[in-house]
Amino acid sequence: MSDEKSPAAGGGVPGEKPTARGEERDERRDLERVTDFVEETEIDAPQVSSAITMIAEEEKRSQAAKVAREKELRMVKIDPAHVELIAQQMDIDQEKAERILREHGGDPVKALRTLIHVSQ
Repeated sequence: MSDEKSPAAGGGVPGEKPTARGEERDERRDLERVTDFVEETEIDAPQVSSAITMIAEEEKRSQAAKVAREKELRMVKIDPAHVELIAQQMDIDQEKAERILREHGGDPVKALRTLIHVSQ
């Protein structure tokens, strides 16, 4: 009988009470951890709603600023010869050359300097 394990040692009988109680205790402890985690990560609906509203308002302001900037750029008078010059010299398409020229108030020298510094 020296090969048998004693019940106190957590032995060899399946479904033994000490082991079952230990497993139950471990399961309860694990369950507590899970519920604690869920409680910690609960989201407050009014806070979420407020955050979404703030994000939407910021997006509206950003879009309004973009529209205003585009309108401002369209108002800048540019010379088509300057657009052609920048497009040829910097090997870029005419739309990009026009955009950069407008961003620099129609000044081809400033536009070319910016393009040269960006490409380096």
